Amino acid sequence: MRNKTFYFSNIFILFIFSLLFASCDEKHIDFDKLPAKAQQFVSGNFPGISIVQIIQDKDDGRKEYDVILSDGSTIHFDENGDWEEISCPFSTFPQNVLSEIITFDLNNRHPQAHILKAEKELGGYVIEINTTNGARYELRYSMKGEFISQSIETND
Repeated sequence: MRNKTFYFSNIFILFIFSLLFASCDEKHIDFDKLPAKAQQFVSGNFPGISIVQIIQDKDDGRKEYDVILSDGSTIHFDENGDWEEISCPFSTFPQNVLSEIITFDLNNRHPQAHILKAEKELGGYVIEINTTNGARYELRYSMKGEFISQSIETND
């Protein structure tokens, strides 16, 4: 009796795992399989930087793409090829991605700061920076580029 219980519990666990992994639709793709808008964005803003891998993920029926570059940068695109998040922890953030209004405000608030990450959120942008004195800030802007708030990141 104990062997049957053990056997059926293992079958049940395998069934649960197969259901979990069947819903994951993640695969590696080539550059030419990215939406055209994403291809243009990568080529125009990260020239000369090689692509390490591109991951296509299908979540709730929508495709999303993560492009990982050789300089450590990552770009997350939606199914239309619009960027949603850009992370450049070890390299220079592309100049023309953010609006002139946001770039001007960032330069005034934190001259010579390094942009680590930019993320589009509902209603605006969240920008993470590292200042020359080592402080990390998170700044929020509206979609029009208006400054909303900033907070300092702590290592607590």
